[in-house]
Amino acid sequence: MKIQTEPIVFQKEVMIPVQFADGGIDFNQELIPTVRLAVAALGLTSVEDLKAIYQKQFSAVFTSLMNDFYRLS
Repeated sequence: MKIQTEPIVFQKEVMIPVQFADGGIDFNQELIPTVRLAVAALGLTSVEDLKAIYQKQFSAVFTSLMNDFYRLS
């Protein structure tokens, strides 16, 4: 009896672009809940609000939330 082997298939992660006043960042789907927390912490309510802030402003809040998400110190 011949054993069939199934190949390993690596799927490319879906990345979601987020635009800021000075550029954009692509986030993987796993981090979208953390992005939402950062948006809420910054008091942003629309895409236009997000596009009006700078990456540095967003990153200041997002980085600590992301570290909590991954349980990094």
